[in-house]
Order: sequence, then structure tokens, then C-alpha cells
Amino acid sequence: MAQKKIGYGDFFCGNCGAPLEKKAAVCPHCSQPYDVRQRCGQINPLGAGGIGWSAETGNPCFKRKSKKNTVAGIIFLLVVCIIIFIAMLATGNLSLDSGGLKLFGILMAVLWTFWILWILIKSIPKKDWEGVVQSHTQKEKHYMRRESDGSSQDRWEMHFTTLLRTTDGKQMKIEEIDKPDWYEYLKDGELVRFHGTHMRYYEKYDKSKDLIIPCASCGAKRDTRENFCGRCGCILLKGQPAAAPVSAPVSAPVPVPVPEQTPAPAPAAAAVCPFCGSAVAADQNFCETCGGKL
Repeated sequence: MAQKKIGYGDFFCGNCGAPLEKKAAVCPHCSQPYDVRQRCGQINPLGAGGIGWSAETGNPCFKRKSKKNTVAGIIFLLVVCIIIFIAMLATGNLSLDSGGLKLFGILMAVLWTFWILWILIKSIPKKDWEGVVQSHTQKEKHYMRRESDGSSQDRWEMHFTTLLRTTDGKQMKIEEIDKPDWYEYLKDGELVRFHGTHMRYYEKYDKSKDLIIPCASCGAKRDTRENFCGRCGCILLKGQPAAAPVSAPVSAPVPVPVPEQTPAPAPAAAAVCPFCGSAVAADQNFCETCGGKL
């Protein structure tokens, strides 16, 4: 069965990461439905993202995806060069003599130099760090944009800034324009780890409260119940499955100390007068009947 190469939607199985087969409802590799609602309908998305740092940051899929992006960039640039060559030739700005070809060669050399420098700068790995989200701010900025006909148009941009404080006390900013992906995903007080090798990704420590998780390779927003990104096929950086909330054990009642009570003195045994035999109390000194001294 042919694999899906172009078009809209997903290109890979969200369960095992294998390429999606055209016109198939079930993945032939893992035998699971492609539709996440059928495959994970009984799984609660809350908690599916897990808790803890992912152990898949060094997965080879990220390096493979980076190489594919580089190859795709080269092919795209070659196509752009061909289009520029045809356009210049059609408009008469390029002649096929030595002077025209030399001019075109210089133009292509400048274009390729800038592209190679951009690739090299982008491929430099950044240092990983951990931090806590401190605050979110948004600000609308206004500027004038000059159009091709010479007129000026008012433009507005919404700038979203997410401020984080690293464990060594540094401040880090995530600045976005008109697309607040990280601004909405990262919440105040959350612990975040930045991954700078083969990706530019901010991973949450606690992903158990999220319904979606961004792909670390292409940025697509995926269901937390999936294991792989359906757009690029890379594994999703999830934590350990979050256990069901455990109710607090009922503690035994704390015994209330009872004050020690002094036992009441036993009643004194009845006494008898040795003179007349009459009953007398133990605390009497004289017999009330005969007056004898006890």
C-alpha cells in the first residue's frame, strides 16, 4: 500500500511513528486505528502527558529530522535559483553571454553564502537550562509600512513575552509576535527545561494537566494521548504516566489524654467501743454511749 507523501493532515501514525498508509484506517505496523479518538477514546487526556523530564531528548528521530530539513532547504534553494534564472531571462535582465552569466553567478554565490551562514548559525547548539515561569506580558506595537506603490499603511503587531528565571538566577525571555504558542502553553510558576540540541524546545516538568503537547521537532500541537507527532513522525517528549490521585489515608483519631484521677478513699471500717460494745466512728475519740476514751 502506498504511503502518504503530500497533502493535508497527518503523515505518520501517532501511536508508533510509522509512515501513514494511504486510504488505511488502521496502522499495519502497530494494528492501532489512526484516529486518536478511536485509539484512545477510553483514556483520559488529563494525566496522559505525564510528570517528569522526558528520557527521549536524544532520540535519533530529531537528528534525522534536522538532516531532512537541511536537504529540503537545499532543494528549495535550487528551485528558487532556477525560478530566478528563468524570470531574469524572460524579463530581459539576463543575457546568455559571459557577462550575463557572470552576473548571475555572483548573485547565486551571494544567495548561497547567506543561506549557508544561516544554516551554520541555526545549527549551533545552545546550552540547556532549567527555570521557572515568572510572568507573561503582551503589548501592541504600531508602525507604518510603506507599500510598493509608495503609500503608507498603519500596521499593528501584538508582542507576547514570557519571562523565566533560571536556577542560576538569570532571566530568559521568550518573545513572540502575533503567535502566542509558548505564551499560552507555559503557565506562571511552572518548572521548565530548555533543550538546545537539535531543537529549540521548552519542556514542562508537569505535563499532566495539559490536553495538548507541542512537538519538539515541528511545533505541531498534538493530543497528549499520542506517542508520536503525526506531522513529522518524531517522538513526543512526555513524562512518566501520572498516577491516579490517591486519597489521603484516614488517620486514626489522636487519643485525648485523660487526667489521672485520684481514687476516692475507701470508707473506713466501722469500729466498736471496747468498753460498752457500741458502734463508734473511726475518727471519734470518745464513745458517745459510755464516754470511754477510744
